[in-house]
Amino acid sequence: GVQNGSVWSGRITDPGKPYLSTDRAPISWPIASLERGTLGTAQVQTAALERFYPGTAWAAHGNYGVEYDLNLPLRNTSTRAVSLQLALEAPLKSDQNQAGLRFLTAPSRAVMFRGTVEVSGLDGPAGRPAGRQGFHLVLRNGQQGPALGTVTLAPGAERQLRVRLIYPADATPPQVLSLLPAPAAEPPVKQSPPAPASSQP
Repeated sequence: GVQNGSVWSGRITDPGKPYLSTDRAPISWPIASLERGTLGTAQVQTAALERFYPGTAWAAHGNYGVEYDLNLPLRNTSTRAVSLQLALEAPLKSDQNQAGLRFLTAPSRAVMFRGTVEVSGLDGPAGRPAGRQGFHLVLRNGQQGPALGTVTLAPGAERQLRVRLIYPADATPPQVLSLLPAPAAEPPVKQSPPAPASSQP
């Protein structure tokens, strides 16, 4: 069929605020929820069909070929430095609110998303914001996405993240964009001091 629209642009913020607080993490946003796959949001994000061919689906099952242009104006509203990671993930399809997304311990072989994601604003050299970076992803059903990068912000600091992608024609929804607390770095392993040399009798 022929779906309505070719670009999805948006600015993700706290309700009634011009920024997205880092305290919201972990948080995820569906980018292609659909009938019987709203992930508990009650939102069907697939575009309406203008025309469909006889014998084909009566509704779109993904925003195929649509360009996504999403902006996340982050602000650290806490009193301590925070480090967050950005990821695109492929949770198990569900229509119910299950108090969180569900993933498989070992993702299945079914590929749900294969394409390129462009991100700007992630940590670069010396912690400065990096320019545009492209990531080619292959996500399988039930797979928690690998981190695309990290954002580190001092108290009160702000950072603009921008995510762009064209939804692949062979993708299978749903997918979510996730902002997650970065795992704490493991402390270095302490070495025991050398044993004192034994004295000869």
